[in-house]
Amino acid sequence: MVTLRQAAINQLRARVIRRHGRDNLPISINRRRIYILPTRFGFMLGAILGAMLVAGLNYNSNLALAFAFLMSSMALVTMHHCNRNMLRLSVDATTEVDAFAGREALLELVQNTYMNWVLDREQRAKEFDALCRLIQRVPVRRILPHAKPERMPALCELILKDARAILASPAIP
Repeated sequence: MVTLRQAAINQLRARVIRRHGRDNLPISINRRRIYILPTRFGFMLGAILGAMLVAGLNYNSNLALAFAFLMSSMALVTMHHCNRNMLRLSVDATTEVDAFAGREALLELVQNTYMNWVLDREQRAKEFDALCRLIQRVPVRRILPHAKPERMPALCELILKDARAILASPAIP
């Protein structure tokens, strides 16, 4: 069951995709792609500033009006700076080789073992022992490739660089 909020988010996402098309990486964000939408805290700030303005006008308090206008102007300047920081931001996915150690490596290997339904308790215990011995002797890596095939040579170079670093380190038994 899709909630009303999730349906609105899906409609907004579909509208943005129709308007701008799918993004191919790397992407540079331009002025038309930056949206500043208020959150609960933003609505609360607006309500408080409105109440301060009404109170300052009601009680003819120049100090309260000056403070309300100062806070409003600071909120607007902050939004402007946020917009300028996001402008021409470049987003790209990188190819990575992550190192695992201890429990994380064991969990990654257990997740990627097959035919788990065939193993009984003794075989599962032997598998865990074998994986623990494997992790102690062999460095475990996870490779996150880029989506574009043109970046495959860079991935190969990264793997070779990591392998050379592993072989050069004296920690390998």
